Amino acid sequence: MVAAKAKGNALIGAAGVFHVSAELMMRGIIALPTIRNTAGYDIIATTQDGTGHANIQVKTSGKWVNSWPICDKIESVADGPNDYYVALRRNRKNDAFECYMLTGRQMKDWLKGEENWYRAKGRERKFSRCLNFDKEGKNAAQFEKQWNEWTLK
Repeated sequence: MVAAKAKGNALIGAAGVFHVSAELMMRGIIALPTIRNTAGYDIIATTQDGTGHANIQVKTSGKWVNSWPICDKIESVADGPNDYYVALRRNRKNDAFECYMLTGRQMKDWLKGEENWYRAKGRERKFSRCLNFDKEGKNAAQFEKQWNEWTLK
């Protein structure tokens, strides 16, 4: 049973990578998925003339969630000017993917804020570093807009 779940999770992750790649290609961006388990990036994107590029990490859930695990250590979050994170989840109404994009800097700042919140609450135990949206999705709107409007220059 565990193997079936792991295989299912791997397929969900691959579906997210290919979904993001397809969406980027529809925007005129060349999107190249990396080999499975490539450290750091799931997609290398480039402009058609090769003058611009982006490194994209994709986090996918096969269900509607408010939280995506990102990393064990904040230091592992790529935050250069060409680094991006895309989080996907299934829409509850039509089963399509909803997509949210953060720059690497936004992701690192978000995770530091989460860590500070946990520490302020006296929770020094190990906690996972996740991208967490509030239940109403208010803080998701900015990142959904970034995904919808993002292009590579």
